[in-house]
Amino acid sequence: MLVDETGVTDTFTNQKISMILPQDLDYLHQIGSGNGGVVKLAIYKQTNLPVAIKIINVYDKEKRH
Repeated sequence: MLVDETGVTDTFTNQKISMILPQDLDYLHQIGSGNGGVVKLAIYKQTNLPVAIKIINVYDKEKRH
């Protein structure tokens, strides 16, 4: 998987991934946290590669900005 300013590309198929949904991931454990949310380690099921996912509470207006 390649992540750059144009988005996410599956390096096996060379296709752009338009959206990764929660059901596309196997969440493993929390690897960090801060004022704005938490970061979890997950495996992207389609490629079996690890990814870091930042989870932000979008209903908290102050933290959203």
